Amino acid sequence: MDKRRILLGFVLILSACAGPGQFNPNQSWAESTLNKLTLREKIAQMMVYSMNMQYMNYESDQWQEIQQHLSTDGIGVLHIWFGDAGSSLTMLNKIQAESKVPILVDADIESGLGRRYPGAVTLPPMMAIAATGESHFAYEAGRIAAEESRAVGIHFNLSPVVDVNNNPKNPIINTRSFGENPDSVDRYSVEYIRGLHDYGMLSTAKHFPGHGDTETDSHSALAQIPSDSSRLWTIELPPFKSAIDAGVDAVMVAHVNAPDFQDHAQDPATLSKFWMQDILRDQLGFKGVIITDAMRMGGIIKNYSDEYALVTTIQAGSNIIIQNMNLKKSIDTIERAVIDGVILKKQINESALKVLKMKERLGLHRDRLIKTDYTYQQIGKAENFRMAEEIALRAITLVKNEGSVLPLSPAIDDTLYVVDLYDEPNNHSESSL
Repeated sequence: MDKRRILLGFVLILSACAGPGQFNPNQSWAESTLNKLTLREKIAQMMVYSMNMQYMNYESDQWQEIQQHLSTDGIGVLHIWFGDAGSSLTMLNKIQAESKVPILVDADIESGLGRRYPGAVTLPPMMAIAATGESHFAYEAGRIAAEESRAVGIHFNLSPVVDVNNNPKNPIINTRSFGENPDSVDRYSVEYIRGLHDYGMLSTAKHFPGHGDTETDSHSALAQIPSDSSRLWTIELPPFKSAIDAGVDAVMVAHVNAPDFQDHAQDPATLSKFWMQDILRDQLGFKGVIITDAMRMGGIIKNYSDEYALVTTIQAGSNIIIQNMNLKKSIDTIERAVIDGVILKKQINESALKVLKMKERLGLHRDRLIKTDYTYQQIGKAENFRMAEEIALRAITLVKNEGSVLPLSPAIDDTLYVVDLYDEPNNHSESSL
């Protein structure tokens, strides 16, 4: 018999035998894994569990809670607030090893891992990077963030901030943005994303549809963008389009609205089909993952119940939800909504598959553990500290020079006083400037 016929027959037999829990050679790892998961496990892939990656005793309440999640529905995405390299090498590796499905680990690494992990590099904020006038520094910032984060098991950066900081009264974005000019934000964001990607880290453009022209911190209350259509399409939205064109992996929707522009004027973007489907998906062409900002923030909890917000954000199009600190309750709520027909199973399957594909793209299905040697090689490299210092030096900007007092030319015996201002009383023994 012709060898090709034998091979074809063998493939057909394999395909016919491949049931829901078996490997199908025509499926990707993500697709095959999805078929093995229960409804609750699929929902868990969409949920973010938050913790500090710092030492905890096995008898502690949180460790017992983690073990309970791992042994039941699983943890799909893990958010790290703060941590240390030693705990990542031990505790995070243990969590990953015990997880049925590799866990996607995220963190806010806007200004380098040093903001979260001692010993790592702290980078100047994004506005300072743009103040250098050289976009390659944004690439270097992305590279350093990715190198160090991957070395402690963090795969997914909830950054860059692509908001246009065009409102001086903004209480939350300011120096986190690349600036007040959309073109500048475009340019530096794209380079930062490229730096992350080239060194193996997923990226997020936030805070959609723009948190720059607001006067409210959405951590405290719902923030409004006082913008009409033309302003949104020329200022707030172009940086998101540029990030999408650059291949950004996720877009974070924020607890903001634009009542002069959107349907259902009072809905935050996190609960809005208009923003997620009509604008982000249909008009901007984004095909990646939509992740919510934290659902425990004031912009949500002051106006909506946890249950309503969870169900509505999924109906609106969210794929990953930074849920309100009770993973089991969140899964219960969504499972009940699916059973009742309020949320379609198709939506859960599509979202869980997107998350699994992120994990597959990172290679976590082949190797999910952190390597000790790699951690010690990458964290706190002298060349990366030098790069951070160079960015900081190049970012120094002279804003005013009334009376031409600068540059200073003190006599050798003059005393120079530096005034260091803080929001609260402090006992700092030296300046942090």
